Order: sequence, then C-alpha cells, then structure tokens
Amino acid sequence: MNVARLTSSISTKRTVRREEKNNKVKSCISEKEILDIAWKYFQQHASQRISYFNFFVLFSSFMTTGLITTFHPQFRAHAVGVAIGFMQVFLSFIFWKVDERNKFLTRIGENAIKEIEKKYELEGCCQHNPHPIQMFLHEVAQTENVLNDQKNVPFLKKQISHSKSFNMIFVVYAFVGFCGACFAIYSHYNPPSLMQSNSINFSGNLPASARISVFVNSSSLRGATPDKTSVVEKRSISANSTSINRTTTTKTKILPGKYSCPQPSKEVCPQPPKVVCP
Repeated sequence: MNVARLTSSISTKRTVRREEKNNKVKSCISEKEILDIAWKYFQQHASQRISYFNFFVLFSSFMTTGLITTFHPQFRAHAVGVAIGFMQVFLSFIFWKVDERNKFLTRIGENAIKEIEKKYELEGCCQHNPHPIQMFLHEVAQTENVLNDQKNVPFLKKQISHSKSFNMIFVVYAFVGFCGACFAIYSHYNPPSLMQSNSINFSGNLPASARISVFVNSSSLRGATPDKTSVVEKRSISANSTSINRTTTTKTKILPGKYSCPQPSKEVCPQPPKVVCP
C-alpha cells in the first residue's frame, strides 16, 4: 500500500509540474506576440516572392534583347542565340519552381494569421461572413464571391490570382526562348543566299578617289530569261571631294545558268576595276 501511495503521489507531482510549465509558457507568449511572429513570417516570404519575380523579368528581358541581337546581319552569332534561348527556357522553369516554393511558405504564415483571426469575438461576424477587420478571412470570402459572380464573364475581364499571372509570364518567356533557339538553329543551317539580297555593293574593291555603288534590282534578274538584257541605273560617282551625280544606262546580258556583273561604261569610269563575281 505504501508503494502504491508513493507512486501515485510521484505521478501527481509530475503532472502538476507539467501544468505549471505549460502555464508559464502560455503566460510568456501573448497572443499579440504570436500574431507578430506569424505576420513577420508571412511578410518575409511574400516580399521574397515578389523580389525574385522582379529579378526574373529584368534578367529575362536582357536575355531576350541579346537573343534578338544575335540575328542581326552584322553578328549572325547563331550558336550564341541557341545557348541564350535554351538558357532562358531553363531559367523560366527554375524561377517557376522557386515561386511555387515561396507560395507554399507564404500560405503557412497566412493560415497561422487566419487561426488567430478566428478567435476574435466581433459583432455580426460568422464563418461565411467574416468581419472586415478579419482581413485574411474576409479576403477569402470576398474572392469566392467574385469568382462565383464572374463565371460567365470573358477571360479578359475576370480577376485572376497572382500565381496564374506569374505562371503566364513564365510560360511566355520560356516560349520566346524556345522559338528563338529553334530559329537560330534554322538560320545556321539555312543561311541567306547572295541572290536574295536587294543590293550589290562593289565600293569595297575601288580606290578612294572613285567610289561606285551599283544598285541592282534582284527581282528583275531572277525573272530574266536567256538573251534578255536588264538595265542597271542609279550610279553615283564622287571624285576628288567633288560629288557628281549622273544617271547612266548599262546593258547587262544574262546567259543561261550564269550571272554576269554589270560593267560600267567608259564615260563614267575611265579605268574600271576588276570585279571577280562569285
């Protein structure tokens, strides 16, 4: 009997001590402090989510500009364009996953604040109609009402969440990067030919004292038939810092299967240069 009394007294003392510890913990942390902890947690991850998204938009815009620049005729860096395009697709995927994680962490702080708001005893509030002071609970109820009212409204006039808006931007940048990489691969294996250009410049092979620019209408050359002549006009000559504008006519004969360069007349250029045609 004495042993049973001792064990029961020891167990009761332990339970009393546990209750005292719990009461001390409850008294040390007030409800306001719990709300501050939950709010700081929510604010940290919400601001982190926005800052990551802003960095993604800025960085992806620079990458898109560089991708477009690689297609310029002065550069034609198709290998760099392929690398930038696929890198943009990869970064869009990574930032999308980071945004999903930040969204999950933000919801944890949001749910903690909602549990604290449920303890508020306010007049005229219920589960389906929270008081406006209960901001997080009130926002959920109002969002559900708006979505129910906008079921038959066109998509452009509907309210969409931040997550859907962010996901749309991620998809757009990934699509731009993928299309740019594919076009860079196509341009690398299918370069533009000489006959597709609208002008042929012979000024690089001439001395500085006599610069001649011959403009050829490529459409007339492509449509010419054998033994048919095409007329080349618009010839500008500048010599010894004196500009002389003349309009002459030079006949060029198109042979079957060959392309012949227009030869300037003796009146225009006394010493025409030797031009090697491809």
